Amino acid sequence: MTRPGSSVRMSTAMQEATAAAASTVLNGIDVSSGQHANGAAINWTDVAAAGYKFVSIKATEGNYYVNPYYASDANSAAAAGMYVAPYAFANPYDSTATGNGTAQQQAEYAVENAGTSAGTSYKVGGQYLPLMLDIEYDPYATADNVNECYGLSTSAMVTWISSFMSEAATLTGVAPIIYTPQAWWDTCTGNSTAFGNDVLWVPAYSAGTPGTLPAGWNTWNMWQYSSSGTVSGVTGPVDLDYFSGAPETEQTTVNNAATVQIRTLNALAGQAETYTAAGLPPGVSINSSSGQITGKPTAIGTYDVTVRPSASGTAVPALVSFTWDVVRGTITVTSPGTRITTAGSAVDLQIRATDSAPGYTPAFTATGLPPGVSISSGGLISGWPYTPGKYDTTVTAKDSAGASASTSFAWTISQAGDSGPTGLVVLANGGKCLSDTNSSTVNGNKIEIWPCNGASAQKWTIAQDGTLRVFGKCLDVTGGGTANGTTVQLWTCTAGDANQRWQVSSDAQLINPHSGKCLDDPYSRTASGTVLNIWSCNG
Repeated sequence: MTRPGSSVRMSTAMQEATAAAASTVLNGIDVSSGQHANGAAINWTDVAAAGYKFVSIKATEGNYYVNPYYASDANSAAAAGMYVAPYAFANPYDSTATGNGTAQQQAEYAVENAGTSAGTSYKVGGQYLPLMLDIEYDPYATADNVNECYGLSTSAMVTWISSFMSEAATLTGVAPIIYTPQAWWDTCTGNSTAFGNDVLWVPAYSAGTPGTLPAGWNTWNMWQYSSSGTVSGVTGPVDLDYFSGAPETEQTTVNNAATVQIRTLNALAGQAETYTAAGLPPGVSINSSSGQITGKPTAIGTYDVTVRPSASGTAVPALVSFTWDVVRGTITVTSPGTRITTAGSAVDLQIRATDSAPGYTPAFTATGLPPGVSISSGGLISGWPYTPGKYDTTVTAKDSAGASASTSFAWTISQAGDSGPTGLVVLANGGKCLSDTNSSTVNGNKIEIWPCNGASAQKWTIAQDGTLRVFGKCLDVTGGGTANGTTVQLWTCTAGDANQRWQVSSDAQLINPHSGKCLDDPYSRTASGTVLNIWSCNG
């Protein structure tokens, strides 16, 4: 679409689409005075008979030009049963200085001159669709010495479009259709998403699909797929278009809110419609009077949706159909990054994940964890790694819908040293000290309580690997037992031996993580020589 005698930049990419016509899709054309070369007339009866249901006809340009063929073309096309949308070619360039008119003035000019009889302003209704705003590349950029965006900044362009749309809607009662190329919209509006609820007419001369849409729109209603069509009743090449009442394919993440607007030419022309739908995903429904489908799809699957509009006039199209894919969510797992932990040190690492499907909580599993640690279903990695080495750890989050994602990270467990804080281990009950019986270094020697005297047998070291040491040997749970009452003993330190590791709790209890039990003074005895054991922690 352009003014007489000028060319549109996208015309070099013209290629007729090969999309198969479906029940949702109707054929249309758009014309200007360029289709009346040497005064040739358009035979609208032939055009309609060839299966074309709608036409956009250039009515005005800026604030200075009216297509002399507009009124006769509009009246004849409507009489032939076609739907008609007049279009206003916008010229936002320096409107005050050049007399092009402001956005409001150009909207007023279009409405005043798109009427189909002298002195009658444009009205939507019957066979007449809303006014269409044609906003695209400036064909006069060379003469204007400005860029393709008419010299406006992206914010100024968005303001200009908003002003035109608002004024036209006030005058006609209906918001205009917007015709715009994706590439121009990207460049000249900065990918504005402000108009996504308006009807889109997009030019894209590629086979089978209009491709990427201008920002803000997730579906098109009109698609100009060729500017070199041949149509019975029209002299020379003509733009070819499709009308679609529904998206080609709708895709929604399960449990996410969705809105799909069904449109018909009847409804755009102001006729009342009643809509019924079949095959909708569970959780969504259609408004019978507006044709808007809303809700939150609750079941994953592919749904063949059909919507049947019934109008007071001719129902076009008789059936609207599309495929609706309800898909599982997307999970994102946050990597904790490279980890370095000293053998025997406590680990408390929370892995986090987000799920784009509301109501789904991922469960975690892991491979390649260092020995001595594990992961909960909630993603908490905990324990006491005891074997030095390098581990390639992978954590996977998966929800009940089957969506999953993983993150991998390197985890180094470094060798623990024997050094650490050294001192007396004093029992709160009786005030006696943990002591190696008779200062013996023999494996299996019992550990008892004895009056604190500062002897070497009472000087325990909390080593970096989580062991408790005296005379270079370790406090050991006899036989690796886990039952209440299992005695403790002195034993040669064995790297990674879980029954030799201890953790000091927040209330100063010594806990053996292997058994989950505490170092215990049996029956709270205070007698010197009482041999200690392990018991369920009770404070």
